[in-house]
Amino acid sequence: MNPTQNINGMSSTLFGRDTGGANGNAPQKINARSGDTLADIAHLVGVSFDELKAANPHLPNPDWLLENQEINLPTLLAASEPDLAAATGVAGAVGRDALVHRVMDRAYEAGRNAPQGSFSGEVFRGLPTAHEAGVLNHTFGSPGRYNDAQSRLLYFSPTEAGSVSESHAYQGMKNRSIVQLDLIVTPDASGLKGISDIREGLRQQGLSERAITLPKGGSAPNMLHILLGEHPYGLSQQVGKGVQDAGASAMKAPAAVGGDQINVVPRNATTDQLSAVSARSYDKNGNPGIQRQQPAVDPMPVNDRLITNGRLAKLAGELASAHESPKVPKSLGEEIKFRLTDADDGYPRASGMRYGAAGGVAATAIEAGVAYTKGEKTDVSQLAGNMVTNGALGAGAAKATDLLTPKVGTLKAGGIAGGAIESVVSTVQNAEDFSNGKISASTATANVIVDTGVAVASGTAGAAVGAAVGSVVPVAGTAIGAATGFAVGMGTSYAIQAAGRITGAFDAAKSSLADSLSKLEQPLAHTWESIASGIDTTKAAAANAVAQLNSTP
Repeated sequence: MNPTQNINGMSSTLFGRDTGGANGNAPQKINARSGDTLADIAHLVGVSFDELKAANPHLPNPDWLLENQEINLPTLLAASEPDLAAATGVAGAVGRDALVHRVMDRAYEAGRNAPQGSFSGEVFRGLPTAHEAGVLNHTFGSPGRYNDAQSRLLYFSPTEAGSVSESHAYQGMKNRSIVQLDLIVTPDASGLKGISDIREGLRQQGLSERAITLPKGGSAPNMLHILLGEHPYGLSQQVGKGVQDAGASAMKAPAAVGGDQINVVPRNATTDQLSAVSARSYDKNGNPGIQRQQPAVDPMPVNDRLITNGRLAKLAGELASAHESPKVPKSLGEEIKFRLTDADDGYPRASGMRYGAAGGVAATAIEAGVAYTKGEKTDVSQLAGNMVTNGALGAGAAKATDLLTPKVGTLKAGGIAGGAIESVVSTVQNAEDFSNGKISASTATANVIVDTGVAVASGTAGAAVGAAVGSVVPVAGTAIGAATGFAVGMGTSYAIQAAGRITGAFDAAKSSLADSLSKLEQPLAHTWESIASGIDTTKAAAANAVAQLNSTP
């Protein structure tokens, strides 16, 4: 027999027995079966014997009931609403990660599929005069806008003025030289070994140039990058990796200071493609000297690094040493920036913890706001406690998604972490409701199963929608993408929850499952009694530990 109506967590066809179809808070009834005692029924419906006996003062003998005798059930209290705030935080975290990673895929494809052409002309590079002869030595190369630490590039400008502008943006011109070289690049018969047109590659992928030119040359990451924990070169380095994997000898790319860069790829270029023409030295005051013809320049070293094709991982919370040179804070301000970005060794992508925490707190606040609009009273201290709890749970679960993502992918990681955290939260809530006689053991079990399933769907869908949006939206950088993905992930989670509540699908699923589990009520009750006891013991131990800490001088 299927349940037809859910009343305060108990169906009107309770455990396969007709309860009379009561409505609202009207007393429900259950029909006794041969051999039942009042104690048996109390255990069956999840209420105390005394409560059930008080609701049936007309029974002459609680240990002897007639077949089909009507037993009044005490009015049940409303079961607690499922707390899905932490799971919503996880959905926001994985929505962020999925969207940013999809945009990174597009940036990589922009470089890999950028059309390759020919180039024959002058290029200029600025470097310290003391190292002028090593203008082609890429082994000293550090991470830059278009390359990570593993993938070296030689950065050039197509004009001397552009090279001076680049140098001024980063190091200035004191005791530096601008070296002019001739660069000849021609695609081979297969269309490779040419110079990649990055602007066209970006256009084909629907990405803005701003996505790869922020921050401007010599500028620190802006506050949006810092707070959201996104590497400012997250997309531009993917573009550069795509160019290298495509076999291009060079790339023509937007320069952060305006105009273009002509960057040579040592991995694919050959020494005969570059020849030194002239050099101009600047003195200790930054004043230019006379241009010197045919400076002595060392040949370009052979590339000695084996690079695996494919876009850079850039995982959330990944250590900077995998893709970035270590950076040492030089001031308190830099130290604060590094702490904000989880980046003691540079600016990797921050972990999902801040997103999970922010989502848990925001979801709690939103739920409280909705309740307030319905006229429900809000306990400020309890709300603050719930925010702290859900923020911590969301952060922990989001960190778990970071660890799981490399192994199972973002979608599965979001579902697993969201489901795991919600199963714990729902178990604690339902154990308390069971102990207080609000719900039966089968109902508590059904609630946990359905709540966990909703959280799994929430996390998985948050990541899926984030990835879908990341496939089409013209995001201007990973910071904007992270904020967008976070909002999309949380919004998706809320949409799933709202749809389930409005349609009654979740309640129907819980009622149907509880009815199916009613045959196992007695063993389930023993299990929930053990769970409730364990939770009480844990709480008592925690309270005792806190008391001891407070009493320690």
